[in-house]
Amino acid sequence: MGLGIFDCNNAFNERFVSDYMSILSEFHPFFGNGVFSTDKIMELIKAGDISWEDLTEEQIQPNTIDVRIGEVRVYNCNSRQVSPDKVEPDAVYAGEKDEPIVIPSRSFAEIDVYDKIRFDSDKYIMDIELRSGRGRLQLTPSANMNFMNVGMGNGMNVFNMNPNDIVLYGQDRFAQAFFNSSNGTSADGQIINNPDEIRAIAERCGVGNIGPYLKLMPGKKILKYKEIGGIDTRKKYSHEELFEERGLPYRIGSCEQVLMQSVEEINVPNNIGVRLLRRFPTIQQSCLTGPDIRVFTPLRFVVNSGWVDSGYKGKIMMQPLARLECILGEIEPTCLGIVYKYDKDISKPYDGNYTGGKILNS
Repeated sequence: MGLGIFDCNNAFNERFVSDYMSILSEFHPFFGNGVFSTDKIMELIKAGDISWEDLTEEQIQPNTIDVRIGEVRVYNCNSRQVSPDKVEPDAVYAGEKDEPIVIPSRSFAEIDVYDKIRFDSDKYIMDIELRSGRGRLQLTPSANMNFMNVGMGNGMNVFNMNPNDIVLYGQDRFAQAFFNSSNGTSADGQIINNPDEIRAIAERCGVGNIGPYLKLMPGKKILKYKEIGGIDTRKKYSHEELFEERGLPYRIGSCEQVLMQSVEEINVPNNIGVRLLRRFPTIQQSCLTGPDIRVFTPLRFVVNSGWVDSGYKGKIMMQPLARLECILGEIEPTCLGIVYKYDKDISKPYDGNYTGGKILNS
């Protein structure tokens, strides 16, 4: 084992798998809350219970509603190395429509939501996740979830882990909003936490499960972005222009991120949605001698964006981000998902026009 390298040998994998359920959290902040389908959210908007100004048809997705880019503040990490005490952003973009917004490679950005959304926080909880096309660009959220409350600075903080600068545009769609019940307010869906029911749903979806979570495993190829200077989200690129392919095993460096496609094709029923978790939902057991070392996995994140629409059929793109240098192929970046089950089939299931497994322009 070299210095600073996490060598995941077979013994480690066997121990980790056998102990997995003892450190896997069987609870999630939303397991006890009702959830709202897009159909129900639109009913609440029409009834005036939720206010959403200037909502457009293209924002309405099968299970979520897209939010758009407002003001963006960019902090260039290269300039911080020269002036470590600098606190003000290196660039501020007002979020005017069609305004180019450049996020340099290895930089940090605070992205505010352009949409004006108002609701009773005693009745509803709203949070946002990156759209899958933005997550595949290796724009990596800085937190597990991004809750939004009326009157607070609403938005998402992201790191650009791509070796290229990323160009976004003001008021383009970049994330998707979820609504959950805050106090038992009548909802038309629930998050399933029963392992037996999850097992039956996993069989319908064509994937595995671990306890109350769906499970997807990675394939045998890795995609690495080529250094081409910049990627413009309004331009189209060929696969060959953007990526080089690598096989397994692959030694991934600390803070390096790559793309991997799932082995399984998930087939999501029209009354089901799946929220992918960015990291393993491990729970720290209390002990006198220090933290349980098993919760410190070599991978910081497994995916950047976390939603699979009702009606989707296809593979899932993962974006494993290494905490420590390790060997992919000896460790497998398992992706777990929470199941949202709605009272009835949604009216607008996935039809291939939203993301369709594309890397960009989604």
